[in-house]
Order: sequence, then C-alpha cells, then structure tokens
Amino acid sequence: MNRKIDFTNKYKSSYHDEDNNNNLFNRMVANIKDLYPGKLTFSIEESAKILSISPQFLYKKIQTGNIEALSFGDRKLINIEILANLLTYGVN
Repeated sequence: MNRKIDFTNKYKSSYHDEDNNNNLFNRMVANIKDLYPGKLTFSIEESAKILSISPQFLYKKIQTGNIEALSFGDRKLINIEILANLLTYGVN
C-alpha cells in the first residue's frame, strides 16, 4: 500500500522562523559580548576563530563581497553584529 505524505505546509522548520532567528541573533550578540567584553570589532584571525573557519576562507569571502568588513588602511575588521549575523544565518 503506497502512501503519500505531504510535508509542505504541516511541518515548517523553526530554523526559518523569523522570530526564532531574531532571538538567536540577539543571543549570538550577547554571547560574543560576554566572551569579549567591550569589544565591537574583531580582526580576521579573531573572527575566524569565533566562526570556526580558517582565516584564508574568511579573507576570500571578504574579497568576493560575501562578508562585510571595515577597512582601516590595510587592516580588515569585522563588526560584532556581522559576526552574530554570520553565526545565525551563515554565508553563501
């Protein structure tokens, strides 16, 4: 006996729920602030460590425009909210 189950409307992942994502984003900001009190921007190396990725991958994503970074001369810094956004939503 073949049965077809339609999951399209009945089961939505809470991961895509905007309220949950906003809540998760706010928790990410709070967690980063707890770990790094008073710090608003992070170096590429610090950011890569927080994101658990390599600095090279992060540089590549900045160069291609997938991740926003602040430029101070030849230094690149990433804002705390950008980090929280990456932890919440990821990057393509």
